Amino acid sequence: VGDMTAVGERDVHVIEIATALMVLTILLLVYRNPITMALPLVTIGISLVVAQQIIAWLAELGLSISPQAIVLVGGMMLGAGTDYAVFLISRYHEYLRTGAESDVALVSALGSIGKVIAASAGTVAITFLGMTFAKLGVFSTIGPALAVTIIVGFLASITLLPAIVALAGRRGLVKPRRELTSRVWRRSGVRIVLHPVRHLVASLIVLAILASC
Repeated sequence: VGDMTAVGERDVHVIEIATALMVLTILLLVYRNPITMALPLVTIGISLVVAQQIIAWLAELGLSISPQAIVLVGGMMLGAGTDYAVFLISRYHEYLRTGAESDVALVSALGSIGKVIAASAGTVAITFLGMTFAKLGVFSTIGPALAVTIIVGFLASITLLPAIVALAGRRGLVKPRRELTSRVWRRSGVRIVLHPVRHLVASLIVLAILASC
């Protein structure tokens, strides 16, 4: 058990570093702005600390928490937090490109994309809570911790992140860069509209191959 704990702690650091580097790369490619890139990371870092404290508190109250859950919490927060941040900031940038003021763009973005984030977080959190009823202990002790992680990440994405974006946006620090892929997506959309059946069949074949594994 001692050896397993030591290996688990070592793996946590490797996973966190690798995941952070991948997230940094994705954000840099998407936004090409160091400040815009840093906003989700600040939110994720604070959210992760809060989630870990809540999970520790629940463990003190008697909730069974698997050691594997601690390994997964960091990666789950990075993934979900990045997802929610990209949703919000991308929609915020869309409104800025239409000429809206920063605060107006942020309110409009949160009003429209907040529902999407809530639906996504709710679906995932409920799924993780459902793992509590699993007979295999490794699953039933992971579910609650991951559900807490998703809930904290969601709350941060609709409270803390918009507040940070508002402060930075008023100073013009998170202005959108020129879009690099708009032409690609436009051409892709035109092709799909012109040949919907062909694209549907191709997508189903790929999904079937993956599902067969």
